[in-house]
Amino acid sequence: MMRWRVLLASLCLAGMVGVVIPKTSHGTPQIGALTFGAVLQLGLSKVSDLIREAQEAGRVVAITAAVQAQSVLVSAQVAYEASLKKTFDELNESERKAFTDMQSLVADLTAGTDEALAKASKDARLIANTLPFHGRHPQLVSYAPLYAQPDAEVYRVRFEGNFPFAFDARALPTLVLSTKSHEALLYDNLGLAFDVPARDLGDLSDDRIVRKPVTVEIPWNASRWYQVGPLRRLARARYAFELARLPRGAGKLTLITTEPYSEIETQRRESEWWTLDSGQDDKEETHCLDLSEADQRAGWRIVRTGVGRDVHVIEGEQNSDWYDRGQQETSDTKACWRMRTEHHAWDDDGKIRFRVHVEVRREVDRTRPKSHTDVLTWATSRSYSLPPGEWKIRIQLFDGREYELSRSELTNELVKVRATARDVTVSTFGAPGH
Repeated sequence: MMRWRVLLASLCLAGMVGVVIPKTSHGTPQIGALTFGAVLQLGLSKVSDLIREAQEAGRVVAITAAVQAQSVLVSAQVAYEASLKKTFDELNESERKAFTDMQSLVADLTAGTDEALAKASKDARLIANTLPFHGRHPQLVSYAPLYAQPDAEVYRVRFEGNFPFAFDARALPTLVLSTKSHEALLYDNLGLAFDVPARDLGDLSDDRIVRKPVTVEIPWNASRWYQVGPLRRLARARYAFELARLPRGAGKLTLITTEPYSEIETQRRESEWWTLDSGQDDKEETHCLDLSEADQRAGWRIVRTGVGRDVHVIEGEQNSDWYDRGQQETSDTKACWRMRTEHHAWDDDGKIRFRVHVEVRREVDRTRPKSHTDVLTWATSRSYSLPPGEWKIRIQLFDGREYELSRSELTNELVKVRATARDVTVSTFGAPGH
């Protein structure tokens, strides 16, 4: 069962780092082909890639987990120094467990989910506390800040962890960058710090994070009986990182909200046709257009100055056979018109058809999109009031990556978005409380 677990772990690790597992003449994987040292070195290579990727994406949880994993792998190289050239089949039981634990740790980091990263971080701490020399070998937990500000002259980077045997000034930790060696300014059992000239990290860019590889060397007491003075054996634990410098600008944001406005709508309404026929006698009638209940519920009202009539003359002349008596009673829901026709025994009678038409109007509440764009600068925090209704915020980072959010949050280490019912706050790396 153990051999099959190792086979799966080895295949997983090989897929992560591009290593081909040697095979037998029958084509089956050789479980014991990789040495313990190769597994640790491949793991360190993969962890370095993961730190770089997480740094690019601003995922602090991934960086922290990868840093802890790197610390464990470096410690394991020391703890199992005598077994680094052994294959799995040549390891004892405790070494085999460490072998598979290291592979599982790197596999969880590669999975990249929040759950897998939390597990990797927890497992790294557990493994570190069970390794030989764990009480004396340095253990790195995290480093900060993750990036140098573009306008900073000096980048002070701090490493936190457990450094149980901090030596005096004659054996300070060092950070090597581009052949330049920087000694630690601060160094105690819980942390150390270096000041690095920001210009040494590379020229500023507009659209990318510039980075340089560094090696951090931390001295520790490798003597068997913790001797002091000339009998002690000084060793150095080495950790590889890439320090990064932010580009000039962070990007831009566009906040899209909705704003209310009122719009006046107008339409025309027409009544039925009414007929006045004075073939027998004179007629004078008033007819009205009443707005329907549906129109009234929809907010439509008659414009009193927009009332008129249409006349279709069948027989007779205006002002001799038929007469327009004009607009009568009118309200915002009713408009009336009066017409007269006359009978003439010796001439044409008045005969017409007419109807009332009105202009109706209503005020409609509507919303329309409203956008506001700001340039994002580093180490700043801005809050924007949110009007009622829907909203969304579009973040475009310096490298072209885009995020679009609506009533949710963004927890990228480069830019964070926090929303409440009343406002939305956007902060960039370096801002207080970011």
